[in-house]
Order: sequence, then structure tokens, then C-alpha cells
Amino acid sequence: MGSDTICTVVLNAPDAAAPVPKAIEEAGALDEINKCDQQLRKLALRVKAEFISGADSEASTVAYDELQKSELWHDFVALSKKLATCSLDGLLEDVEARKAFFINMYNILMIHGIMATKADTHPIQAKKGSFFQEVAYVIGGLTFSLDDIEHGIMRSNRAIEGRPAMFADGEKDPRFKYIIPAEAFDPRIHFALNCGAKSCPAINIYRKENLDKALTGATRNFLSDPGNFAVSEDQTSDELQISKLFLWYGEDFGTSDAERIAWIQKYTDVKIPESVKALDFLAYNWDLNMAKDVAE
Repeated sequence: MGSDTICTVVLNAPDAAAPVPKAIEEAGALDEINKCDQQLRKLALRVKAEFISGADSEASTVAYDELQKSELWHDFVALSKKLATCSLDGLLEDVEARKAFFINMYNILMIHGIMATKADTHPIQAKKGSFFQEVAYVIGGLTFSLDDIEHGIMRSNRAIEGRPAMFADGEKDPRFKYIIPAEAFDPRIHFALNCGAKSCPAINIYRKENLDKALTGATRNFLSDPGNFAVSEDQTSDELQISKLFLWYGEDFGTSDAERIAWIQKYTDVKIPESVKALDFLAYNWDLNMAKDVAE
């Protein structure tokens, strides 16, 4: 999803003239990443409860218009600006905390980006794939786009679609030290990151204390949707119908279809017939996950 010219749009640029809501002022030393994270998660949980619909096993829809008009979103944007001074070094020794933090940042940034660009169609449909490289947050003085978070941090700086690694300069890039180490890479993150399309996984809020259980749940819920995973009634069929996430990120799940099928079987109670030897990819719905009404 690239473009020859990338113009980064920072969505949480600090505004010294803007007053900080009293509730945020009372949160304490917001330059500490754990407190920033805690406060953002609290607000994100309220956003999910009030403006995001859909069960965990269903696609999430977001009431973008209503959310953008709300006082809650005003507070959320104000708090997001505090990320600029939250040093990420507090997460260096805790990989699980880093995973949870950046999953939440991706999903929050995606919602923020859709509203900031006043999108009424998904960027992919609008042929604006550069959106994922352009919209960004500054965290601890460093700029992170959606692609930086997904492919640089969460996917351990893996290349995508023929492009070089996000942090091509390796350790010379100050963001590189925050990547999830290759040995800790977890493909279940693909079922926690929501890119704003109707075929994307459900939006949830993650924390390190139960991250493993939550990622397993997110994966199983995603695979429980027949729009993402289906076994043919013909028990002799040699193909398994599966989301295109397993096409685009196939190597994250294994080096062959056999390995990928074995990986999928671990997260579903549906028995995959032994006759299945290959993957058949289901259509991906790129419609924007926009709700028409506020979730009840």
C-alpha cells in the first residue's frame, strides 16, 4: 500500500494553547508511559462501549460521526497529545506490555485517522493506500505511522508487499529498539489489529495482564465467523476457505500451506479434513466499518 511521495500527518501534535481537561490533569505524571497507557485504555473502553458495536465474534462498526462530536472524543484527543512526551523506554523490559500498548495504539490511530481525513469510504477503496504510511502519532518524540506499528513494531520489522523493512536502517533508527523481537513475534496479532474494513477483526482493548488469553480469544472468534473460515461440506475437498489475511501474511503463519493449516487447526474446534492440502482465499470486504447509528 505504498506511494512515491509520503506526507506524514501527525494527529496528536501538542497544542500548548489547548486546555487539558481536569480529569486528565488529575491523572498524575502523564509523561510516564504506564500512566499514559492506563488513561488511554480507560477512555478507549468508554469509546468502545458507547460508539463501537458488534460482538467479539463479529465485525466491529464505529459510529464515527457521533464519536467525533462527543466530549469523550475531545478528551481522548487531548490525552493522545500527551503521548508525545511519554517515553517508551518504560516498556523496553516488558514485551507483553509493549505488544498490548501498540495493538491499542494501532486501533486508536486507525479510528483517529478515519475521522481526521473525513473518510466516508475505506482508504483502500479510495485508492489511498498511502494512508497507512501517512497518518501517525508521535510517541516519546518518535513518529509512528500505522505501517510502522504493524510491520515495524508488531511484525518484528518484517517486509511487506515487496517493500523493504519499515525500519530499513535497523538499529540506526531510534524506533528499532521498540520492535517485538523475532523470537517473541506472535501471528495472533493479525486478529487484534483492525484496519477499518468490515472484514477486519473485532476491535477490543488489550492489556498485558491477560494478553495471551485475549489474543487466543480474538483468533478463535475471528475463525468462528464463516466469512473468515469455512470447511467444505465435501469431505474430499482439498482446499480450505480462509481469510485473505492468510494470503497477505502467509509467512507469518508458516512456510507452507500444510503448516498454515496446522496453525489454523489449533484455534478452531472445527475438524479440518485430512484431504485439505491448500488454502482458498475468501473475498475481503473493504467497505468502511462505519455505523449508521450510535451503538445501543
